[in-house]
Amino acid sequence: MDKQRRTILVALFLAVTISTIVVGTSFVQKERELQIRSQLAYQNPVTIDLWKIAADPDIMARGWSFLGLEMKNGIMQYHYQYKSQNIVTTAGLTWLYTRERNSGAGDLAYIALSTDATAPARGDTSLIGGEVQSGGLTRASGVIAGSGLAGTTAYVFTIVYTFTALTLCSSIQKAGLFSTLGTANQPTMFADTTFAAVNLAVSDTLTITWTISAT
Repeated sequence: MDKQRRTILVALFLAVTISTIVVGTSFVQKERELQIRSQLAYQNPVTIDLWKIAADPDIMARGWSFLGLEMKNGIMQYHYQYKSQNIVTTAGLTWLYTRERNSGAGDLAYIALSTDATAPARGDTSLIGGEVQSGGLTRASGVIAGSGLAGTTAYVFTIVYTFTALTLCSSIQKAGLFSTLGTANQPTMFADTTFAAVNLAVSDTLTITWTISAT
C-alpha cells in the first residue's frame, strides 16, 4: 500500500511539475511578445510632415508643430509636423517572426490613409472605417531607405511617401503600413497610427515617414 501511495504521489508531483513548466513557458513567451511589441512601438516612430499653401494655425492646438515657411514645388508653403507612435498589430508581429531579421523591408512598403479616429489596436487588420480611395490619397508604395547594420543583427530602415491632395480632403488622421499595394490579396497591416486630424486643400502635401528598427 505504501509503495502504491508513493507511486501516486510521484505521479502527481510529475504532473504538477510538467503543468508548471508549460504554464511558465507560456508566460515567458507572452512576456517576450509584450516586450517586443513595446520595443517596436518605441523604436518605430511615425513622422507626419504637412506642407500647406495657406497657414492653418488651428492644427497647432491639436498637437502639430509649425516648422516655418519653406519653398516646396516652387511655392512658399507652411511646414507643420506631427510625431506619433504606432501600434504593431498581431498580424504584423507574425509577419515579422516569419522573416529573417536582416532581410530588410522586403514587401513592407505600402502606406494608406484614413479619416477614421478609432485608436489603433493590436487586433487591427485594416484601417477601420475604410481607406481614403480618391483625391490623390490612395494607398501608395513608399521609398525604402536603410538596411542591416554592419557587424550586428539589427536593421534600421524608413518607408517614406508624400501624398498630394488633388481635391479638398477633410479629417485625415490615420495611417497604416501594409505588405501589398492592393486590398484584394488580404495584405498584412504591419502597423497603424493616428495623428491630429488635418484638412487638406488642393496641392497640400502630406509626407508619412515610417521608421522600422529591430534587433
